[in-house]
Amino acid sequence: MDPEEMKIQQALGEHQMGAPKLGFDVDVRSLVQYNHGFAVMSTNSKANPGFPGGSVVGFAPDEDGRPVFIFSGMSTHTQDLLADPRCSVTIASKEFKGAADGRVNLMGKVTLVPSEERDAMKAVYLAKHPGAFWVDFGDFNWFRMDEITDIRFV
Repeated sequence: MDPEEMKIQQALGEHQMGAPKLGFDVDVRSLVQYNHGFAVMSTNSKANPGFPGGSVVGFAPDEDGRPVFIFSGMSTHTQDLLADPRCSVTIASKEFKGAADGRVNLMGKVTLVPSEERDAMKAVYLAKHPGAFWVDFGDFNWFRMDEITDIRFV
């Protein structure tokens, strides 16, 4: 880097050190809210006890920022969650290209959404995934991460 560019980069770095930060909670919520709508969910395998199972899943955050999912009753992650609701959901930023890019891992419990809330969850999900025709399939179940016990944010 030439000396002039080095001087510019140093001034930028010094400015950024003094700039106000949004904060952990806003950074995490923004990444969950403004993403591509897909994540990796890791569940505790029902079929292979003691081993995790990973699945790429669609999701949409509700008004409280909780991830909402709709899964087929036949999927392994559905069977895993019904046996043990503990899981983690890793959400990457839209711009994710590698390990230096933003991502968040939410650990908690994903449980079935009560029947009286399902229409609201359907609207939330369809806003993020307008082509999700399977939301009307009878063998699909609505889930939500109601309990978040830990957050890992990069």
